[in-house]
Amino acid sequence: MTSDGKERLPNKMVAIWMIHHSMTLSLGLPLVLKYRTLPELHWMTFNLQWAAAIAIGMNEYTKVLNLNKSKEFWTFRILNGVAFVIMAWMRGVHWLYLSGRLLSIWYRDEEWTFMLIGSVVCILITGFNFVLCIMPFYKKMVKFGPSQKGVIHNDQNHEDDNTLDDAYNRS
Repeated sequence: MTSDGKERLPNKMVAIWMIHHSMTLSLGLPLVLKYRTLPELHWMTFNLQWAAAIAIGMNEYTKVLNLNKSKEFWTFRILNGVAFVIMAWMRGVHWLYLSGRLLSIWYRDEEWTFMLIGSVVCILITGFNFVLCIMPFYKKMVKFGPSQKGVIHNDQNHEDDNTLDDAYNRS
């Protein structure tokens, strides 16, 4: 946080986002020009965009929940679980399948430049997906999973009790 209360974005995160989006653009634009009718390309684009939109939306919404209220705690757990499943499928399993399909198509078409650049981009984005997209939701599922039953207070006026809220903000 800065002195005027604004949240500061760490330089490492800005660098990661710049590299992440640069990799996507370095491969995405040539792919659209050469393979615009390829279903795998459209699936990959859909998965990347919608997984991010859904997960970011759910993640931001869960930040306003009071985790000391039973109903809001359960809402948090359910939304986090749904976001994890979406990310694990779209940015994990289906991403790996689509990446493999694209690599095999480039190999078949003898598109060695696409193979070289695409292999690097696929490996790096797979790491990005795992570390920054899937794992945070998994960690929250473990941290606020079934073992947290005894931590929830009754729904009686606990607006100032931030023990779980503080723990969420640190995750």
